[in-house]
Amino acid sequence: MDNIEEYLKSGKMFYHPFCNAEEIERIYNVQDTEDYLLKIRADEIVNHVRLYRVMRRWIQKNSSSWNFTRHFSTKEFKNYLRDVPIDLRKKLKRITKGFVFSNEPNGNIIQTDFGKIIIISESLQYFLYYMNLFFLECFHQEVPDWVRIAALRIAIRIMLKKEAMDFELDPRGIIPKEIDKQLKMYTRGEIEFIIGHEYAHYYLKHLDDNNIIEKSLFLT
Repeated sequence: MDNIEEYLKSGKMFYHPFCNAEEIERIYNVQDTEDYLLKIRADEIVNHVRLYRVMRRWIQKNSSSWNFTRHFSTKEFKNYLRDVPIDLRKKLKRITKGFVFSNEPNGNIIQTDFGKIIIISESLQYFLYYMNLFFLECFHQEVPDWVRIAALRIAIRIMLKKEAMDFELDPRGIIPKEIDKQLKMYTRGEIEFIIGHEYAHYYLKHLDDNNIIEKSLFLT
């Protein structure tokens, strides 16, 4: 009983629905940049009810194989590093990197007490996806103008931080599979370009005191 009361008082119960016991202990005892990234991701869910609901949807869809850490895609980072010269690749692979929940559609490299971390906002992927749906000429004859205008509105709202980050709960409409496949292909390429931009900040040593600012992942 004492252990249960201590568990409740510690706040660990808030992470329990989507993190396993090992991940929760890492959140409460950060040792390195991987733990720090895990804590960033988990804290945003705990602090935002809508994200919590989105995560519940993911868990329901993947109940038998759910793992919070593995939920976040790594292929975009791997694809970028695959095309980098091998000597540079070895240096860049040492940096912790990953996607995070944030309503700021951007990429960042952050300085922590444990080292540097590259983060890419999940909202950036949605912004690029809908902007591509609006702008790419290859879709103009297949996608009605009213759909393209609606996509532009969604993209603008994401950039203005006025769009709820709940696309898993409300996809805003169903895109035909072939068009969706092409959109995701273009979006991945753009994300990889942004990843390269953040790696360049690290490689060119831009993280001095004059270039570092503090800001929240969720801005209003």
